[in-house]
Amino acid sequence: ADWIRPQTPGVTPGDTRKKPSNMQRLEHFCRALARLTTLQLIALESQEQPSEDADIPSARRGAAHECAIGEEGGARSRGFYLDVWGVDCLLSALDVRFKFHFRSGRKTNRLDKPDWFLSYQLSRLKEHLLFLDSVVQTCVRLCSPTLLARYDALLQFAAGLVDQCSAKIIADTPLLLTQGSLLMLTLSEAISFDESLALVLHSCERPTARELQLV
Repeated sequence: ADWIRPQTPGVTPGDTRKKPSNMQRLEHFCRALARLTTLQLIALESQEQPSEDADIPSARRGAAHECAIGEEGGARSRGFYLDVWGVDCLLSALDVRFKFHFRSGRKTNRLDKPDWFLSYQLSRLKEHLLFLDSVVQTCVRLCSPTLLARYDALLQFAAGLVDQCSAKIIADTPLLLTQGSLLMLTLSEAISFDESLALVLHSCERPTARELQLV
């Protein structure tokens, strides 16, 4: 649908002017990502400001900021990176497509074919590997080389895709529980998905964490 497609900056539908080149599009994306990440860092810093009547700074740091500066833990149990808003936007767009194909009344949404949506997500990850490493991660880290030194765009992106798969399986669980064979099939495919994802991450020299597994 046209409404889910991002409009090219400066170009309106039916505009006969020359459209931006791919390099110009990339430059615009990087500027937008940098601005959004900077805004997020400002928001995190403001959350850490002590109250007016406090004598000492608050000992509690925001969970996301803890992830960014390399401390362990965090409310999301994702201690190896910060959830950057810009990447969340990318994942939201992919989630719309995922739900259209696999959480609707379309023929692609079949309980007896869990490998369809799982392989679909693996393909999306592989398609974005170079872009995430060479563009997104570089742009984000440049916003604050100290605070974002441990940020990993690929891990955030992979975790987001896993979350989408997990949400679908949870939604399908009531039906799967009534059909034992399909439940076992889904579990088997989920295990295969975890193994394939681990191989992709290993090939990119990334660790495999619990939040990057379905089962």
